Amino acid sequence: MMVKVYEPLDYFSRKEQQAIFLAGGIDRAPDWQKDAIAYIDEKYGNMDLAVLNPRRSTPFSREDYEARSEQVEWEFQHLRFANVILFWFPEDAPCTTSLFELGYWLNSSKLSIGINPGHYKERSIKTQINLLNKSRIGITVKVESTLEDTVDTAIKYLNKGF
Repeated sequence: MMVKVYEPLDYFSRKEQQAIFLAGGIDRAPDWQKDAIAYIDEKYGNMDLAVLNPRRSTPFSREDYEARSEQVEWEFQHLRFANVILFWFPEDAPCTTSLFELGYWLNSSKLSIGINPGHYKERSIKTQINLLNKSRIGITVKVESTLEDTVDTAIKYLNKGF
């Protein structure tokens, strides 16, 4: 058993392990993915788990269109492979792509969402999720306020088999 981290362009096969995708801010955001991975290793290191991390250890330039396209394709594919998608919105990060992805996946039962208190879209995201929770049966999404609680919720979903 072990935690294995995949990043672009390492490809994960769904047959290998259960997987958590770390969706959330990258551009102008702290490396919260590193903190999430360290927490997962420390607390859940005995699990057979894949962590799908879209933050590259070797960044590319904004002008590199091919690398940007590969990045988007990798994320698109691996969001679908994940058993749970963990969304983290760190304070002061724009998270424009993450907001788009959250909207796409909001009707999924495989979300763990956390927002750092003070994020500029905190109220909007919480309001949308509360409205969605009231409008459907069987899927309730809770919004966490710490990265650790968001990870714990994601692991709980994995253990329930969502």
